[in-house]
Amino acid sequence: MSSEYPSLFESCQPRDDVLDGSLQEEQFAAKLSTVVHNPEKAAPVYRDPDSFYDMTYPTEGLRTLLSNLTGRFLATTKYDPGSYTSSILCLDTRFGGGKTHDLIASYHLAENPVDIDDLSHYLLDGDEELAADYQDAVAEGLDIATGVFIGTKADSKDARHADDDPDAPNTRTMWGELAYQLYGLDGYEYLKDYDQDRDAPGEGTLSNLFAQHDQPALILIDEIADYMNKAAGTPVGDKTLADQTLSFVMALLEAAAESEHVTVVYSIADTAFGEQADRVRDGVRDHIEEVNEIGRRQHKTVTPTDENEIGQVLQHRLFSEVPENAAHEAADSYFQFYDQEDRQYPQEATDAGYVDVLAREYPFHPSLIDALTDKIDTIPRFQRTRDALRLLARAVYYLWNHQPDSYDRHWIRIYDLTVADDDPGGGIQTILRERLFDFVDLGPAVTADIYDDDGTAHAQRGPKMDRKRSPTSRYPSDDDSSLAQPCIRRTGCRPNSRRSEPRYRPPRSELRRLRCRPIRTPGRRYGRRLLLPLRGRAPPIQARTKSDPDHRPADRVYSRSERSFAFPEPSHLEGNRRWWLPAGGVP
Repeated sequence: MSSEYPSLFESCQPRDDVLDGSLQEEQFAAKLSTVVHNPEKAAPVYRDPDSFYDMTYPTEGLRTLLSNLTGRFLATTKYDPGSYTSSILCLDTRFGGGKTHDLIASYHLAENPVDIDDLSHYLLDGDEELAADYQDAVAEGLDIATGVFIGTKADSKDARHADDDPDAPNTRTMWGELAYQLYGLDGYEYLKDYDQDRDAPGEGTLSNLFAQHDQPALILIDEIADYMNKAAGTPVGDKTLADQTLSFVMALLEAAAESEHVTVVYSIADTAFGEQADRVRDGVRDHIEEVNEIGRRQHKTVTPTDENEIGQVLQHRLFSEVPENAAHEAADSYFQFYDQEDRQYPQEATDAGYVDVLAREYPFHPSLIDALTDKIDTIPRFQRTRDALRLLARAVYYLWNHQPDSYDRHWIRIYDLTVADDDPGGGIQTILRERLFDFVDLGPAVTADIYDDDGTAHAQRGPKMDRKRSPTSRYPSDDDSSLAQPCIRRTGCRPNSRRSEPRYRPPRSELRRLRCRPIRTPGRRYGRRLLLPLRGRAPPIQARTKSDPDHRPADRVYSRSERSFAFPEPSHLEGNRRWWLPAGGVP
């Protein structure tokens, strides 16, 4: 097929590590503790600030976070913008991912600002001068003290994070470890007794510690619910270490709210330790409500990645070049196709705003992103952004190395998550088995029903559109054929195609309700399907005509059949249709 605009392979360029299949598993699992304390063991894409920011899509949440931090770092300098006063920033990850990524971005902003190319690109619009001022201040000697506490790294007996630091004291608590990371041995000595006794310091003690150092300070706290779960079993007087830790967090937030140069960024993830997460979240909320209006204004909640940004995050990481004009051309063409076709598509596909969704998520079709974020994401083992990235990286690799030559491609679709990619080192079939099916061996089922190298699997023996439908229909879980059929049309159909109507086999429940089974009529290129009763055969009735006294039952049979079997253009078959009534009459 020829097209008026470039194909997917002509317009988009995958990144080198995606195209050659070298994108390793470790690059999907960002670890803040490794980047901070063992950078030589971190993947280069996370260790190197320039590479990290180059691979990072600037979501609205990330830009808000970095603008606030940059403004806070300059608060005690001659470059103070006076516009960013939030000293407490909470990363809310209940509705999406990106938390670890934002924490690493914050760390690099504080520790390696000179290595970030075009910082203004990652700040809010209008903050170009703020970015330039920060770079100037750093060049003049501005240094940011950083303290990073990760709950999974520490336990109730040992809070040390830097295992290879010969000078690191044997810290026992969160406050002892942060004091050492921020201000070295002098800082630890100030809180040593509190650390060894596991007795949380109050707001006044922390404020005095911060006042002794006039440099800006950034405190990053992650996985605190995990740490508190471990600390809950360690008694401290008539309380526990978890109680003391929560008291410290409240005192820290209050001290930060009163300080001009201390900023705290923390996250509370809903993981296996939901009870502890709720405890911290409730404590923070109650604390913020108790302080004055200034304190409430200094606390800001940031969503790292919004729902409508996930496609762009994936696109930016996997592709080095996605021309904006190609995205708009493909979006306009397909939206016009969905809007003007007389076949039924999902309501959102014909809404006026859908053309913007198509352009925004190009080259990924929105139905693919929806499946990954709304359907597959409901599986507990599936981590939304991270595992979606793993799947799509393999899909892009496999598609670019097995380019179809029968027609032009303009989108990456859900059927590109093909089990034909069975590389045991990390192919799509392997990812699905590990993340979605608890390591169950899918090999026999896949080779029998979906894909086999010799082309003998059941789904491979049908026409091309049926081969697309087979993997497509395995991801949506909608059992209602009247809803599933429009969704499958949107997933597989394209403009200017000789045949863009996928055949759809309805669920068994629908067939049982009709009490019939489908067969394909031989010799017709449209692949008509007749309805045959499961038991016995009723006399055929003609297609509806004005003179046919039984036109209403026939009309009902045709309507039901067309909806269930995704019939092609009825005009092609007018005057030729014959249907077998299901046994027992029309349902």
